[in-house]
Amino acid sequence: YESYQKTPAGWKNGGGPGRFCLLPEHQESTWDIRGGLKFVHLYYTDQHLRDVAEKIWDKEPNQIELNEVVFNDDERIRALYQFFLLDCDWKDSSNHLQMSTTASLLLNHLIRRYSNVKWQQPVIKGGLAPHKLKYI
Repeated sequence: YESYQKTPAGWKNGGGPGRFCLLPEHQESTWDIRGGLKFVHLYYTDQHLRDVAEKIWDKEPNQIELNEVVFNDDERIRALYQFFLLDCDWKDSSNHLQMSTTASLLLNHLIRRYSNVKWQQPVIKGGLAPHKLKYI
């Protein structure tokens, strides 16, 4: 595959199946795509990113930013897209829960792996009382 992004150091090649880019909002970029290549864009708002951070990580993010990433290969992102986003009919309202959940999983993964915050995953507490556990 030949898909190039123009950078200050020149043209960088690296696009292809399963690769992804994270680019900041309002950033202009120049691309040269040679040959056939299908790709998908995912747009999100800063508010959606903050909502996911608050609900999943139990944090109040003042300024959370995703790092710029170009031509990266991430197995989890590829799997989420391949199995849960690209393989469903976006117009069918019965798929909206699946798409919403997948988008939240994706944003959670991006926060964890590709952001300026280094939060530890929350500790899950709870379960059965000890006297109930002995019967299981």
